[in-house]
This record gives sequence, structure tokens and C-alpha cells, in this order.
Amino acid sequence: MMNDLLPLKSVFDKTEKELKIKPKGKNGGVRRGAGRPKGKPNQATIEKQIAEEELKQRVMRNLGDLLDSQFTLAKGVSYLLKRVTWKAGKGKASKLKIIKDPLEIERYFNGEYDKKTEYYYITTDKPDNKAIDSLLDRTFGRASNSIDLSNPKGEEFKVRVFLP
Repeated sequence: MMNDLLPLKSVFDKTEKELKIKPKGKNGGVRRGAGRPKGKPNQATIEKQIAEEELKQRVMRNLGDLLDSQFTLAKGVSYLLKRVTWKAGKGKASKLKIIKDPLEIERYFNGEYDKKTEYYYITTDKPDNKAIDSLLDRTFGRASNSIDLSNPKGEEFKVRVFLP
């Protein structure tokens, strides 16, 4: 068995010239000073950082509107409707119209509206719990979701798990 390894050993003992191994060309192999310098980020990383910064700036510019929208979601979507009547033929016709004018909505909530006009304030969508959680987390910090299973007295306890 040792004799089988001898021919292999002789191959490893030969020099590069004897084995006719060509040295790497100009651009092959490891070259000093080649490649990206250590600590310098990839171009894709730089582009990602620029995009993140632009997003942050855009959010900051629109922060008031975004928070108003999130408050609306947290409270639920609400509408103020007004009954609009008009003369139609021999009688009157009416329909409900969604009020979008902020000044008219403000007057309604301040009690400054025409008492003859019928207004209806309704909520059509329930509040969004994720929006509420997000607002509370930003204000008071995220609630802890961990369970402490440490046993300070060092007592041994067993847990039974019932699988279906």
C-alpha cells in the first residue's frame, strides 16, 4: 500500500518548471491593491442609504398629515352627512351629501350650523388596532412581550404539554 503513494509523492516533489505550470497572467490571481478598499461600502449599499435618507426627509416633511391620517385610522373613518332638499315637480326631493369642507365640519362640531338643516354624523369603519398600537408605542415605548421563566428559589418544576 505504501508503494502506491510513492508515484504521487514524486509529482509533489517536482518544481513548477518540471510540471510545466504557467504562472498566472496579468489579471489573474491575487494582486496587491486590487478590489474595493476595506471599509468602503458597495455602490448598492450607498444607493440604499441615499434612498433611506430621502424617505426619512419626505416623511419628516409630511409628518403632520401622516399623523392625522393615522389618528383617523385609530379613531375609525367618520363622515358628516347633510340632507340637501330641493323643489322637484309638485313636491320636494332630498338626498344625503357627504360634507368635505373643513370649515363646515368645524362649524357643525362647534354648534354653529343652521338648526333647520339636518346633519348626520356617522362612523362607517371600526378603529384600526394596529394604528392605535403604533401611536401608543411611539408615545410610551413598546410594551414588553416576554415572559420571565426564571426560578429564583431554585425549585424544580415540571411542565406538561398536551399535543392534539
